[in-house]
Formats: sequence, C-alpha cells, structure tokens
Amino acid sequence: MTYIKKLLVLILLGASSIACAEQSPSQVVAEFYHWAMHPAENELAMPDFDPVRPLVGKALLRALETQRAYQHACTRVAAAGDKPHMIDQNIFFLAADGAKTLDATVQTITGNVARVSINFSDDDIHWTDTVLMQIEGARWVVIDIDWQDGESLTKRLADFANDKCAPQ
Repeated sequence: MTYIKKLLVLILLGASSIACAEQSPSQVVAEFYHWAMHPAENELAMPDFDPVRPLVGKALLRALETQRAYQHACTRVAAAGDKPHMIDQNIFFLAADGAKTLDATVQTITGNVARVSINFSDDDIHWTDTVLMQIEGARWVVIDIDWQDGESLTKRLADFANDKCAPQ
C-alpha cells in the first residue's frame, strides 16, 4: 500500500474514533435504552445483543452472553412441562414490565468514568436507575446498571449463574 493510501486509512480510522468519542454518555444511554425498551417480542427471555454490542463494555457483554448460554443449557435439561431456570423478563430492568418512557437523563463525568441517571416511568410508577459507563477504546460503553432499589445488572447475572441448573 502506498504511503498516501496508508495515511488516508489512518485519517479515516481516526475520524471515526473521534466521531464515536463525541457521542456523550447520555446519547449512548438513550440509544441503548431505545433498543432495551423495544426489543423484538422473542428477545425478552433470550435476547440477541447484537443491536447494543457497540454500546456495551466487553466484560458486561461477556457476562450477558454467558447468561444467555447458561439459560439455553438450562432450557435443554429442564423436564418436559417444567419451566427452565431463566430470567424471564427484560434483563435490563428491575421492573418485570420494563419501562414505557424514558423521561430524562443527567450525566456526571469524572475522567474516563460516567454515571448517567435515568428517570423512567410506566404509567403512574416512576423510578430512577443509574447507568455506569467508561471509555473503552474511543467510545463510551455501558458497564453496569444500578437499579433504584440498590440491586444491579451484574449482581442479577451473578445470582443467576450461582443457581444450579439441573433436572429436579
């Protein structure tokens, strides 16, 4: 490859990295929850995380994929007519029905870490969750979700994995 072509490739890569870094934590969270609040009907129990893959940190994505694989294994070993060990709701919300609206976000950035507080509602019920983010590569990514009640997405995933998935 000629020097000019190499330089052009580097410029394009740099420009795309800068464009990603320009997306604020609140913008990433809004994009993430747009998908999380409106997944395909068959994705609630065993979601395909491809739509949010670029928005989620590598460690959280591995944990989500591990949960999905473990849940699939539990489905295979469950006796006919028995409900397998599973998280049977939208995994990104503590509330079983998820949220109907995302009302507002407030972000706080300290170095390479951000906390984005989100106000949700579902009819007359309102709550605030906090998305923890960090810069990974050249972009902000979701690394955990702290729910208003003190629980978190990573704790839910760990608790799920600690329950034995075996036929009774």
